[in-house]
Amino acid sequence: MSKEDDNDEKLYHESMQNAYILITKKLSFDDLFTSKNKQHPPILKYFLSKKINFETLIILDDILRFSKRLNKDISEKVLWPKLYDRMIRYKPFMSYNITKYKMTLKNKIKDM
Repeated sequence: MSKEDDNDEKLYHESMQNAYILITKKLSFDDLFTSKNKQHPPILKYFLSKKINFETLIILDDILRFSKRLNKDISEKVLWPKLYDRMIRYKPFMSYNITKYKMTLKNKIKDM
């Protein structure tokens, strides 16, 4: 593994840890990914406020598949469509072990 891969791995791990901390603060897991009143869900607000990074958002979407549901649920037509498009275009350039992140997320949820 190269030094760059180590840095990417560390960044992903830190971001997943940040996502876990945010999840455990005050929301149920489902609430984090659910749009209420056709507004942005908390996971997008955390991304927009830079509490989680873009790669974490993509990994979580890859595991949980929440973005397609949000396409139907979010009424705003400027920010979310652009972000969704960016996610779709960026994902092919990411290299990560989805199984590892699924297990990490599963373990973090068990710890809640």
